[in-house]
Amino acid sequence: MPYQYRNPRHYRYTPQPVPRRQHSRKFTAPVVVAIIVGTIGLSYVGAQIMQGKVAAEASAKKLQARSAATQQAGATIRSLIATDHSDTIGVVIENVKTGAVTRYGATSQFVAASTEKVLSAITYYHLVEKGVLSLNDTVGPYPASYQLRQMINQSNNDSWNAIDDALGGNDELQAYATSIGLQYNVDGNLMSTQDMATLLRKLYSGQLLNADHTKELLSYMQNTNDETLVSSVLPAGLAIYHKYGELVDSKTNVLHDAAIVTDGSNAYAIVIYTDGKTGAAARTETVTQIARAALTVCGW
Repeated sequence: MPYQYRNPRHYRYTPQPVPRRQHSRKFTAPVVVAIIVGTIGLSYVGAQIMQGKVAAEASAKKLQARSAATQQAGATIRSLIATDHSDTIGVVIENVKTGAVTRYGATSQFVAASTEKVLSAITYYHLVEKGVLSLNDTVGPYPASYQLRQMINQSNNDSWNAIDDALGGNDELQAYATSIGLQYNVDGNLMSTQDMATLLRKLYSGQLLNADHTKELLSYMQNTNDETLVSSVLPAGLAIYHKYGELVDSKTNVLHDAAIVTDGSNAYAIVIYTDGKTGAAARTETVTQIARAALTVCGW
């Protein structure tokens, strides 16, 4: 076949378009895990924030409710005192940890009656720790340790007299009371509710005696021969250490209770002193009503 000239322009090579590669987003396992964890983390943080907000609101409402209850309880105590025209009543509530004090009614001194026995016992233990006296000393017909327990736990007056005699009379008792900041008047056995609250606070917090003597004395102030006052309205879960006092004669008609109440974390001294003309039953009812309100003031 004869040669035929072919013009290359007629046969120009036209390249075919290359299909564009489709890039797919492929995530590696660590990336996927990170995304999942991040999503869960954000959800958790959001939930925590919401829970925190709900908890804060609940706490605020609880504090408001407690504040309202405390104010109402305080008003109840003031009303009970104001409407009792036959008796003089003084109440002190003292926070053992902070020393904060709330007072109601009379702030003057009362005849302390048997609540003073706590001071006599502390004074005796103090002299034991100084090496002046001993718990093994014979005080009256019995050892001092026995007399101290009878004086506090059973409110035995013979034991009280024996312990005071062993102290050397009024001078030692008065000197010790003054040394720890009390305005106690030994001649008339006169003490204010504030002084008794201070005495109990210092005893319970270990400021007056060593740990063993503090524990021993407090143990005598439980399960006493009279549990009809503050302890009778004590809610479950609280412990009480107390000394009641009662004296009725031609000049005096007192009924007192002086207590430390604690839930294990917080502790308060609650002192209720009364003097007047009402009988034992009516006065006991007044004291227990005040005690119930005082416990509410403390947050219980």
